[in-house]
Amino acid sequence: MVVPVGSYALVTQARDGVASSVVGRAADGSPTGTEEPCVAASGTIATRVGAVVGCRDGALLARVEDDRLRVERIPYPDGTTAAPATSFAGREGRPTVAGLAGAGGTDGVWLLDTRERSWRLLPSPEPLVAVSAVDDRDEHVLALSARGRLLVLDGSAGADGAVLARTDVLAGRSLAAGATPVLVVDAQRAYLGAPVEGRVHEIDVADDARVARTFDQLGDPFFVAGTGR
Repeated sequence: MVVPVGSYALVTQARDGVASSVVGRAADGSPTGTEEPCVAASGTIATRVGAVVGCRDGALLARVEDDRLRVERIPYPDGTTAAPATSFAGREGRPTVAGLAGAGGTDGVWLLDTRERSWRLLPSPEPLVAVSAVDDRDEHVLALSARGRLLVLDGSAGADGAVLARTDVLAGRSLAAGATPVLVVDAQRAYLGAPVEGRVHEIDVADDARVARTFDQLGDPFFVAGTGR
């Protein structure tokens, strides 16, 4: 992976075919002298605090401070047996992101708060294929179930990830066909692109996961992106 961090980048280094560390590079490609262990590096996302890179034992958080590349480690909680997150998703410009712990979220849902440098593990209410941290006032987490429903989970501190709301099946045909729907979250709404159904659903998260609008006859929306918020 090549992960941009301001005018710098973190680049993974492999050993025996598996990423084992990341090194810092300047804009001209020269080394910065930064190198951090990161076994099985997988998954990256930009947050309000810095860029995240997932590792087997936690995550690296990289930012530019005083024109220098700074990298710090956020380890998983001591004693955890849950699988590491291999991808992350969240609302753009917010500090908290989410990732599945294990395939289908069998071990739960990881929440990484880059501002607090901390992890929390929520239980999965059912098999999941995608999660995203809304990181709003109520700390909602969105989860797409393997059946194609969108679930709103309680991600607040001390909560157990209870299901606060759920939609009807919105992307069941896409999942049955092996096509992964795209989930995009902004400050007010969430958007779920269901390629086989040929639709994009706009979800009002705060209003019991109400389907506010559905855009259909779009062909095959395999790629969905949000802009303008």
